[in-house]
Amino acid sequence: PPISVRPSILLQSAAIQRNKRCLLAYHQTRLDRIQQLYYWQSQEASEESMCPPEIEFLRDYEKLVQSFQASTGVSWDLRSQTVPPQPSDRVQVRVVNADKFDGGPIVLESGVSVVLTVGSTHYLLYSDVE
Repeated sequence: PPISVRPSILLQSAAIQRNKRCLLAYHQTRLDRIQQLYYWQSQEASEESMCPPEIEFLRDYEKLVQSFQASTGVSWDLRSQTVPPQPSDRVQVRVVNADKFDGGPIVLESGVSVVLTVGSTHYLLYSDVE
């Protein structure tokens, strides 16, 4: 293409990529909420606010949970838990730039002492990282 058209092509390509990222983020958020509905509410009550593909996803998710329970021998109902499964309470922290630190140990809220050196990786409590 001519040089005068290239900026508009690049702009259109960037806009398409941004729209794809936004759409994928929306879908991931929606699926996360549907999974939370599985743990918090009965299936009949939650299906009222969903479209047919979302209802199908919920049913497939329920089958997946049931097959997991059968394969691991878990005998209790995971839906009976008061809190849905949570991700790990730890966060991976990688030190990229330690200019602001003097290289000595840092004591975190939990009482853990950590030395931050460039290139090191630490698994810290989420509350300490906040």
